[in-house]
Amino acid sequence: MPAATPQRILLTGGSGQLGYECQLAAPQGVELSVPDRAELDLANPDSIRACVAELRPDLILHCGAWTAVDAAEAQEAEALAVNEGGSRALAEAARSLGARLILVSTDYVFSGESSEPWPADAPVQPINAYGRTKLAAERAVHEILGPRAQIVR
Repeated sequence: MPAATPQRILLTGGSGQLGYECQLAAPQGVELSVPDRAELDLANPDSIRACVAELRPDLILHCGAWTAVDAAEAQEAEALAVNEGGSRALAEAARSLGARLILVSTDYVFSGESSEPWPADAPVQPINAYGRTKLAAERAVHEILGPRAQIVR
């Protein structure tokens, strides 16, 4: 039996390109919440917990991230706080509600040495700081939620 369509969806990163497209593609009849950074700061676990507790989503579509790839090289700790720390806090909040989480990751978790699409089980070898922080996010989400999380690269 297919999974029921979630009634309440929390979308992170709604001001970015992917977040914008996800808003356009959202199914009718769902309550889509798209908090801005002031309402849900991915670098602040308390902000994340408060927002998720208030909205009580069935599904968190996590498109938000530190995406300044070049800046992540010089500011890896800050990128890690957003990408891994924010994802970890979202996964913990999802677990507390019994919600599902979809994490949008990146192909930067791979070596970059293939001209073919990467299979889901390909070995990871991040090519830069951004890739390392996104891989850390994937691992945190998987550790916390297991099969209640999907990771899209």
